[in-house]
Amino acid sequence: MKYYVNLHETLDWFGIAMGKNISRNRLTEPGPFLGDAWKDWKGRLTAPEVDADSGKGLFLSLSASALCLLCAASYMLLYLVSPRLGQFHETLPRASMTITNLFWILTGLACLIFMIRVSTMRKTAGFFPFFPESLARAFLPPARFLARLLGISQDRVGNSFVKVHNAALMSRIDPGKIGKVLVLLPRCLEKPVRESVIRLCENRNIPYRIAEGGEKARDWIRRIEPHSVIAAACERDLVGGILDISGRIPVIGIPNARPQGPCKNTVLDLDELERALDALSERRKTPNP
Repeated sequence: MKYYVNLHETLDWFGIAMGKNISRNRLTEPGPFLGDAWKDWKGRLTAPEVDADSGKGLFLSLSASALCLLCAASYMLLYLVSPRLGQFHETLPRASMTITNLFWILTGLACLIFMIRVSTMRKTAGFFPFFPESLARAFLPPARFLARLLGISQDRVGNSFVKVHNAALMSRIDPGKIGKVLVLLPRCLEKPVRESVIRLCENRNIPYRIAEGGEKARDWIRRIEPHSVIAAACERDLVGGILDISGRIPVIGIPNARPQGPCKNTVLDLDELERALDALSERRKTPNP
């Protein structure tokens, strides 16, 4: 299986680490078309291509493992360069060790609080100086890299990431501050499923649109200007969409299942969608126009 490096994703990783919001201008950039994420699909219906459903634990465990590896690598690097630092000044090795210890203690504490928020969806107001879902997006590249080394399907990792991102997002949303909600649906949804989704949206007076690809989804977002988005799609499209616009607009992803293969008569968990709609509807002060 071939793997490709996503340059935008890599830039986002470094941008998040530097406190920058690279994704703010993505709404005006051309996006992928329907099915672009599956160009390398060989036509075999293996388990991830049909249903990549995974729990939040997969992404959290990969992220924690990657963090431990980075921690070990940093101490190994410090061990190697300490003699050199001592040649400049005798206090530099000890100061470097103190700074490294402090950094990893704070990082570990932040990650622990993050995992508690994601697992319980309870707020820990005042601790995070940034949105908790930003931490989930920052951990995605190393988690994906580790998954490739372990032979874990990228679709399963994406499914788990979307669930973690959803939980992190919902853990910080305050009642009455959501505003206008937009539901984006893929063109490949099975007709009965699409009709059920439309009924759910109409019963709650929430606008919905069919997006034939990433660029069309961006176009709908530009035209409707929602305050939050609920998007149903495959894991590959959802992850790309979250990385593209989630820094600007909160995005809740609903992964679909593909019993007949990608981009053909897909289905989704209506209960999961209904929970997301109810959660956002209950937090809106005014109805959508």
